Amino acid sequence: MTQFTSPYNFVPLAEWVYCPEWAELVSHDVPFADAFSGELRYTLVADSPLLVGGRQEPASATRPGEVHAFRMPDGRPAVPGASLQGMLRAVTEILTFSRMRQVDDLRFALRDLSGTRVKDLYSQPMKRVEAGFLKRQQDGRIVIEPCEYAYVAHADLHGLGIKASDFSKRGASVRDKETAAARTLERTLELRFTPPVGGAGNLPESALRRATEVGSGKTVGRLVVTTQISQWDQNNGKGKKFDFVFYARRAGSVVPVESEAWRDFLWIHDGEEKDRPWPGYWKEKFFKGEEVPVFYLPPADGVPLRFGLARMFRLAGRYSVCDAIADASEDHIHDDAADFSDLLFGRLGGDLRDGGSCIASSLKGRLSFPPALASDPEPKVLELGPTVLSSPKPSFFPAYLEQAHKDAIPERESYRTWDGDKGGMPVRIRGWKRYLLRPDLAVPPPPEKSKPTVQVKLFPLETGARFDGRIVFHNLRAVELGAVLWAMTLGGTEGARHSLGMGKPFGLGQVHFEINEAASRIVPNRPGAAPESIPSFLKGFLAHMEQVCPGREGWRNSQQVASLLGMATIGRDVGMLRYPSLENSEFQNIKNSGLVLPRPPLAKGAVSLQSEEDEVAGCKVLHNSGRQELEFLVDGKRAFWRGPEAKAWVDALDAPLRSRLKKEKLTARVRVERTGNEIRVVSAEAEMPRV
Repeated sequence: MTQFTSPYNFVPLAEWVYCPEWAELVSHDVPFADAFSGELRYTLVADSPLLVGGRQEPASATRPGEVHAFRMPDGRPAVPGASLQGMLRAVTEILTFSRMRQVDDLRFALRDLSGTRVKDLYSQPMKRVEAGFLKRQQDGRIVIEPCEYAYVAHADLHGLGIKASDFSKRGASVRDKETAAARTLERTLELRFTPPVGGAGNLPESALRRATEVGSGKTVGRLVVTTQISQWDQNNGKGKKFDFVFYARRAGSVVPVESEAWRDFLWIHDGEEKDRPWPGYWKEKFFKGEEVPVFYLPPADGVPLRFGLARMFRLAGRYSVCDAIADASEDHIHDDAADFSDLLFGRLGGDLRDGGSCIASSLKGRLSFPPALASDPEPKVLELGPTVLSSPKPSFFPAYLEQAHKDAIPERESYRTWDGDKGGMPVRIRGWKRYLLRPDLAVPPPPEKSKPTVQVKLFPLETGARFDGRIVFHNLRAVELGAVLWAMTLGGTEGARHSLGMGKPFGLGQVHFEINEAASRIVPNRPGAAPESIPSFLKGFLAHMEQVCPGREGWRNSQQVASLLGMATIGRDVGMLRYPSLENSEFQNIKNSGLVLPRPPLAKGAVSLQSEEDEVAGCKVLHNSGRQELEFLVDGKRAFWRGPEAKAWVDALDAPLRSRLKKEKLTARVRVERTGNEIRVVSAEAEMPRV
């Protein structure tokens, strides 16, 4: 039976963002009367081998690469301040219900024909694909010049003299195939043929759109080839046996390639292997001014143009990362005020969708992190591996996106992918990715067929390595200093550890802080003020967060804090803490079985996050037509419907109810699902006004 094994999980994204009331008063120049400055002295202890990457040796055809621990110029091992800052900021963002903003607003691609739960999500939109030539105009604008396309059979091309051994062999690249065709068709790859007459029926598209009289017809087109993914066998007809011919250009109706669509295309293709069509062939030609044949889906329903280099190209998702974050709360995206984490670590202001770089609302952090130096200048170094470092990409939607079902997707339903689901529901990101702690060290050997060029040896410092460091802070209020201390100590939770550096899935990088209160300096801004102890700062932060956190469970038992601490302690079956195997097709089996990444473990004593459903009447409904968004106010909390779901609900209202919605006077009886502090509207029925 297929199981969803994973060394990582996610802290759920909160549906609100906490922006402290004193945010606008934070300054480096004007001190708070009740604030503190100074430094926290600590020792960072490695509870498992630790590798914060420093010197690296590249892999070659004969030996794996190497990664060694970071060292100072004098050779002393150390942990860079930036690594410590990043680790603590990630924890602080969760603890303080801050924005998820350390992300790139990308659209991950989908090309998946596996199983009933995914196949239609990809194949249905791809039925509307059109063809054209990607080019840069004289004014610098990038456009697609549309044209018609037809399938051309390899058997017909071989009849013209194009060698099957060069053209139809497994693995033949676009460069290989164009070179082979050019020996017969000349450099322009012009091809005479008769276009298909079209028609309907149950025949595949390759039959309905097949070119005939190849080499002798009256229509002239350009042969367009794609990578030969499988060997064509003319004896049994198996393998990839069609390419394309583009013809009948429509020069007067070019399709503009806006910056967003161009960025999506480059994101999907620039990172491919060098022998792939874009980096290995078409990219150079395009930037030399030549045309590139592409397939595309025109922009529609708010979704930008999407295009690629094959008939079944990798389809950029309908929803971007920011869209998936905003489904939890638009407050994560908009930047009206600094959140708690911003006040401590600093920020570049501006809305995330706009790149988040507004200098006027930027803020310098009030914490600084010098490197932490090894107590022993020559700690023992281990040699681990070789192994292969890998991680599923965020395009792996069974793990990275919230699904409608918690354990498995029923066979007749669909996954929620970056292109949505069958019901048109928006997608939501799972949350902050965290690695689960394992009690052992398990560095897997490289896959049997892997080459040294993708392998690496790791040279971590041994368990027990200690690093002495300090955090310098300036003008922090007591609750802010308490947040820093809580993040460092994880609230004093027994056995809780941070994860730092490389090899986290293997058990590397488990660390904890020991704070040296006697050596620390915590100086009140107000002269003569009584000093406070570290426990008092921790207690003050806890009390503050319990006060500002909405919901029945409060802050300590919220999904976010309980999940964070649950994943920071050891206690899982180590057999489940591994990546699915590529060699055994486990990623594919997960999708074929409809499996969903299990919920994260909770801290001991935290309340269970079982969902409860109930009905609430008299909930106010607000409509933002520009965003296609419905907002339901339920027991003082906000829940949202967006996209097609919101539009369909509004369209179904009669004229009087729609008028009340426009005037912000409409209420609804809603069925809500409550999970911890979060709510989700399952269904809603508009209420008629009482006469």
